[in-house]
Amino acid sequence: MTYMSSQTSSLEPGRASVTYPTGWFWVAWSHEVSVEDAPRPLRYFGRDLVLYRGASGRPVVLDAHCPHLGAHLGYGGSVCDDDIVCPFHGWRWAPDGSNVEIPYDDKISTSRTVGAWSVHEVGGVILVWHDAEGRPPAWTPRDIPEIGDPGFYPLSDAVAATWRNRRVAPENPIENVCDPAHLKYVHGSGSVPKVLSYGGEGHRFGSVLEYLFGEGHESTWFTPDGPVLGRLDAQSDGIGISVTRYFGVHETVQIFGVTPVDGELSDVWSAIVPRRLPGDDGDVPTGTIAKIVRHFNGQFEADFPIWEHMAYVPNPPLARVEAKPFTSARRWIKQFYDGTAGAPGTPVTVGDHAAGDAEGA
Repeated sequence: MTYMSSQTSSLEPGRASVTYPTGWFWVAWSHEVSVEDAPRPLRYFGRDLVLYRGASGRPVVLDAHCPHLGAHLGYGGSVCDDDIVCPFHGWRWAPDGSNVEIPYDDKISTSRTVGAWSVHEVGGVILVWHDAEGRPPAWTPRDIPEIGDPGFYPLSDAVAATWRNRRVAPENPIENVCDPAHLKYVHGSGSVPKVLSYGGEGHRFGSVLEYLFGEGHESTWFTPDGPVLGRLDAQSDGIGISVTRYFGVHETVQIFGVTPVDGELSDVWSAIVPRRLPGDDGDVPTGTIAKIVRHFNGQFEADFPIWEHMAYVPNPPLARVEAKPFTSARRWIKQFYDGTAGAPGTPVTVGDHAAGDAEGA
């Protein structure tokens, strides 16, 4: 469910969208935020924020500082019903940022509000909407049906990983799924995978790659009976949250996202959610399935040394196999930085293409 806020004061007018892109961005795992928890301090988009889950179960994200005298609501604040209470003087603020109580006065403050953020919870993830122009959400991310499906393991610390304050940009993982050659040189695939399709329309982008699991080996722990033709199907709803589905060996879903902390650093999130083995009703993967979780999260982390030290090349010379899909992704990503992604009536279409020869370097 998406919680829409009428408040936009938390977003500074004129903030450069080139630094903080438009879209829905990950701020917490759902399973880590309960109604019993104290408010949690956050820092994203160069701002101090506070997150809590009200008595109704609704997650709320507000600007962190009480408008009364500036106390941080995430350090010593408390939750009352669906509201947050300031630790300094007990002023109580509603999820829309309005003041609803001053405990030592019979009036409330109508001149000040706390900046409130639009929040969406989907697939075990809590997201906030960021738009440099302060516009309301322009779309809603798709559901992730495997999360919560009893046929798959549940989201928990056993399958989830979070990397804090890394020099990673939100678009880095999305460019990777349109970059087949890096799978050979970074992730050890036996050959460069084949790009079956790629493209995007509006806020959605997808690509499908095909490759041999266990290529070059008679037997591996992952492919004990020899190489298996597999497929990677990656889908993004904006550049803040993506889902990759792996088929061919053991059906597995990965959800991942990158959220800017400031102009340099980001938090990175990933969960590897495999289908249960027949007869396994436990919540934590074991044996080979646990090894799959560690392997895929480890492969995701293997990109970090590249991402954290690379320089952005605006017009790269591209080989034929990568030119069309990579250029398509770059063109789609651009809308989230130039302000057009959040503007109503301005869809960006880059097409849905079967991969083929492309002009290269």
